Amino acid sequence: RRWCWRQSDGSAARESTTDALITVESQHDDTGEAVAGAAADLIELLRAHQPDASAASTVLGPGRPAL
Repeated sequence: RRWCWRQSDGSAARESTTDALITVESQHDDTGEAVAGAAADLIELLRAHQPDASAASTVLGPGRPAL
């Protein structure tokens, strides 16, 4: 994995940010339901605070290891 740390200046969102990738992970038995719920919550918040933004989500796993 090569994720940016949340404290990284290089991965910080700014007023000029036009695209963002937000990851949600889970490592317990109910992974699918927990991740889907968290992603839905994030999209709902984005739409509430940035109504002109577009958002999409997908879940990666053994059957879909990459975008």
